[in-house]
Amino acid sequence: MLNVFRLAHDILGPDGYHRCRMDPPRHYSARDTTILQKKAKRARMQMKKESLRSAESTVDVNASGRKGLHELFAITLTRPFRFLFSEPITTFSVIYNGFLYILVYLFNETIPLVFGAPKGHPFNVGQQGLAFLGMAICLIVAFCLYPLQERYYLRQVAENGGKGVPEARMWMARGGAMMIPVSLFWFGWTSYRSIHWIVPIIASSLFGAGIYIVILSILNYIVDSYPTYSASALAGVILVRNVVGAGFPLFATQMYENLDYEWASSLLGFISILLVPILFIFFYKGKAIRLRSPWAKEHFDQHEDSPQGSHKMGFP
Repeated sequence: MLNVFRLAHDILGPDGYHRCRMDPPRHYSARDTTILQKKAKRARMQMKKESLRSAESTVDVNASGRKGLHELFAITLTRPFRFLFSEPITTFSVIYNGFLYILVYLFNETIPLVFGAPKGHPFNVGQQGLAFLGMAICLIVAFCLYPLQERYYLRQVAENGGKGVPEARMWMARGGAMMIPVSLFWFGWTSYRSIHWIVPIIASSLFGAGIYIVILSILNYIVDSYPTYSASALAGVILVRNVVGAGFPLFATQMYENLDYEWASSLLGFISILLVPILFIFFYKGKAIRLRSPWAKEHFDQHEDSPQGSHKMGFP
């Protein structure tokens, strides 16, 4: 499964893989502010008018450089954990995103079991590698369909007077979230050698598309909800993702051998069903959740084209 996402990275390129957006490339807010301040400084020197100031001159982007190391490290190291444990958007996104990465790495171990000896289909090593193509193909299909999500998002922004609507990021993710448990049950209960090998491969392709859509939507939702603090919010997500991604594959083989293929996949399917409501809550109640958050509320009325709201990230 990991090879599938590496393949997508190679095909789409780093920017397309991480962003998958339709709007023109933009810069980060700190860089925008720095550029504006430098232009204002150059204009003051050329026109000999010290009163000239940029629109962002009230923001001191160099202030962090003058802070003491203790204060700087305290903010840098503690803020991601504050987001992780005190912000519902980040907390539940971490739970869901972490579980999805568990599935990604488990599938990397599961495919060779289902399509190899002694219990699975009698595929050789090369054929087992080709079994990942099902996920790769539908992952690319999901990428090609993602502009529909972008069109919906931009339409919601236009209807909201140009202000960002993070909840609109969950429009397509709701369908992707339901595809994941369906694909897990389908994959588990068709993994018998007596069933044609194409059937579980079709299930795995559905899984790949659902995973891609949901992960991309979650990360975009976090960035839209906390434009200025997106790095801190994403740091907690990435930390948990890496921890679970490193640990869970260690017992994937034992889990599938002890529970049998069908029940091991069913266990994961039941867990994924429990997590599906998270995205629906974000879609329908996300606005109320953001209003209760001091971090997200700060950007509640921010326009989509403002410097602080211009950067979007996606699949890391």
